[in-house]
Amino acid sequence: LQAGDAAACLDDLARKGAQGVECVIREDQSNIQMCQIGGAKVVSSKGSTGYESANCNDIARTGGLIFDSCWRADNTVKGSEICVTNRWIQVNILGV
Repeated sequence: LQAGDAAACLDDLARKGAQGVECVIREDQSNIQMCQIGGAKVVSSKGSTGYESANCNDIARTGGLIFDSCWRADNTVKGSEICVTNRWIQVNILGV
């Protein structure tokens, strides 16, 4: 998937986080799509049965770590990292 689409998703999440928006995975969810732009989507999943949340900017920051370790020379990116502020949330950059 194109890195530009993924970067646009992370920018959108960072803007929401700057406004105080929490990205939430409810008790009855195991994962949730946080953003989809073009050919990229950011999906968060959790390793607990409870309610989990993090400021959307922290989801975006975690996406930045994925870029650091999973960006390729052909300008694509795909991967997963554990959220920087909530160890129960895994952030995934995936293709559509």
